[in-house]
This record gives sequence, structure tokens and C-alpha cells, in this order.
Amino acid sequence: APRPGAALTNLSTRGYLAARDDVLIAGFGVAGTGEKRLLVRAVGPTLSAFGVVGALANPSLTLLGAGGTLLAANDDWNFSGAAAEIPAVAARVGAFALPAGSRDSSLLVSLPPGAYSAIVRNADADGGGIVLVEVYDPAPSPDSRLINLSSRVFSGLGAQTAIVGFALTGEAPRQVLVRAAGPALGIFGVAGTLVDPQLRLVDDRGVNVAQNDNWGGSPFAPEIAATAAQVGAFAFGPAGRDSAELLLLNPGTYTALVNGAANASGHALVEVYAVP
Repeated sequence: APRPGAALTNLSTRGYLAARDDVLIAGFGVAGTGEKRLLVRAVGPTLSAFGVVGALANPSLTLLGAGGTLLAANDDWNFSGAAAEIPAVAARVGAFALPAGSRDSSLLVSLPPGAYSAIVRNADADGGGIVLVEVYDPAPSPDSRLINLSSRVFSGLGAQTAIVGFALTGEAPRQVLVRAAGPALGIFGVAGTLVDPQLRLVDDRGVNVAQNDNWGGSPFAPEIAATAAQVGAFAFGPAGRDSAELLLLNPGTYTALVNGAANASGHALVEVYAVP
């Protein structure tokens, strides 16, 4: 019998918040028939322990459902309603520990199938910094699973590079669509977008898996467009300067890095879809 393709079990985005009114938005989808228990985190100050310079001192985390419905919120994970459970769940999924009393934020939630958005803001009066938003699936199941991640994030130079990570768990390869949208966001009224996003995908050894600049120039552009329609992603213009790759990936961890051509900066939407 054919083995089922690997499933998405961990999604993460590292981005930069430039000011108090700036936000990092990580959208994700849950598919299946039952509820999915998920660990969602917004990590700022603890990143300093890993050598990250300029980490956001005090991130706040809000979880929204369909239509912008507020489902849960947290500012400082020790004050989360599930604070007693969070360390054990984090250890089980392989997430690094958050120190007791840190100003990182975390939620442990059970969600029915649907689309959700994790919104990260700077809870302090001023200043910005680098923040990591994460979504973990502690118990992968065919009955309820993560199917995509879409992160709207600021992309700049060096430490402000937009970084999206994801993990595939299972026994067989899975086809994955990865996209970096910049100019295509104009139809949604997003200002200050990245004019010409460049996409690079590396594996857990840092080896280059794929890269793209201007998706329409890819020899697989017809397949990319068809797959985008299949998974419900909005269409890119055929001559657009957005980037995309359609790949068959073995189980493992991967990182998508997005920068602007000619050292440009701006807002981009980085998406990862597990293709059915």
C-alpha cells in the first residue's frame, strides 16, 4: 500500500517589527474532521540566548478565527491559562524552553478545522526588534492536520531577512508549494510591499534546495499556477515579480528565506502549502 505523504507539524516565521503599530501576521489552516490541539508561541527576548541581536523585548500574541473573531490572547506566557501545561508540550514537540518569567508569549489551544491568524505586536511603548512566531502540532493525525502557513512579514537586509521554517513528519515525500508574494499584494491594498522578492529554500544542513526570482520564468510555471488554484491560493500575474517553487520534499525541516532584489525592503507574504 502507498505510504501517506509527510504532514506539516511545525510552522515558524522570524520577522522584524519596526514600530509599535507594526504587526507580524502568521495565518495557518487546519483541515480534517476533528479538533486540533496546537501550541502557538511569539518569542522575543529568549532569542537573545541563541545569539540573535535586537530581539523584540515584549511580544504580545493574539489568535483570530474566521472573520477576525478573537479566540485567545497572551502577553507573557506565565500568565497564560495553560502555563502549567506549556513547558511539557514544548518539550514533547522539540521546542526550546521559555524561561520562567520571560516576556515571551504562548497559547495552547484546541481548534476545529478552519483558517486562523496569529497576530504578533510589540507590547512596549516604542522600539522594535526581531520576533519568532511558531505553530506546533503535538499529535499529528490524518483526522486533523495543519495544511498551510502564510506569513505577512517585513523583509529587509541582514538580520531583517524574512525567514519561514516548516517541518514535514512522516515516511514518504510530500509535494509542497512555497511562494513569496510582493507586488501581487497590491490588489489587496497592502502598502509598502517588497517590489521584487527573491525566494531561497534550504534544508536542515543549510544546503540550497531551490531558489526563484520571478515565478513566471520558472519552467514549472504552469504546474505552479495549477497547484495554487488547487490549494486555494490567490493567483499571481504571469508577468509578476513574485516568486514561487513547487517541490517534492522528503520528511525533514526546511527554511524559506526571502529578500528583496537590489537590497530593497518592504512587506512580503510568505506561504507554504502541503499539496493534497
